[in-house]
Amino acid sequence: MRTAPAAGILVALQFRGNGVVARATGVSARAAEHRFWLAMVASLTVLVAWGFGGSFYLRGLLPARGNYIDEGAPALYITHGLVFTAWMLLLAVQVWLVADGQAARHRRLGWAALVVLPAVVITGLAVAVHAGRHGFHEMPVPREVALAVPLLSLGYFVVVGGLALALRRDPATHKRLMIIATMMVAGAGTARIPWVTALGVPEFDVTQVLLLPMVWWDRRSLGRIHPATVGGGLSLLATNTAMIPLGSTAGWQALVAPITG
Repeated sequence: MRTAPAAGILVALQFRGNGVVARATGVSARAAEHRFWLAMVASLTVLVAWGFGGSFYLRGLLPARGNYIDEGAPALYITHGLVFTAWMLLLAVQVWLVADGQAARHRRLGWAALVVLPAVVITGLAVAVHAGRHGFHEMPVPREVALAVPLLSLGYFVVVGGLALALRRDPATHKRLMIIATMMVAGAGTARIPWVTALGVPEFDVTQVLLLPMVWWDRRSLGRIHPATVGGGLSLLATNTAMIPLGSTAGWQALVAPITG
């Protein structure tokens, strides 16, 4: 007579236990997701700091490579450096806020991107025009060709970064596009890492390597590659690959002739 109630209690405990395990698994998966994106932002930050270390972040502590802070235009380049640093800090804080469960604060702070992103582009354009007139440091191609790199990079940043902001209600797409957009403009710093410069291949951007862990994470966490990783990654690779060939065309050089003289 007591067998049935006992069995019912066991079934109830089993269902309750399964619920606890499911919730624990969900919490663990979210924690792993947050750790991954924090690691991605940390990796980008380290690469940028490494590239700009001697000429900006660690001036006086590391050997300074060729730069216009020391060669006639300090205010312009320092301003751009500070604005881009603000973007990297904003990105890092935003990822940390989500990881810390502060989604509401993340959304409020996100409005700052509407100011910082255009500021990165405006100061970046000013720096590109200055370098187009006076020459690019450590670029193994003529300046009219090299000018395609910052101009296309900034254009990509506007399009993909703007799309990421427009799709902010889709968190999975939003964060992937935001990271990929930042990869593009971070290339200005990573191109100055000594071993990258030594390769003499201006089309190569070491930040592209960070697409590999994104693909791995998508396959691990989703079982497939997220469309934003596919679209953003392929467009990043295609844009980087097209920069120098486009800059080498007569049409491009005629277009930028008012800048390069």
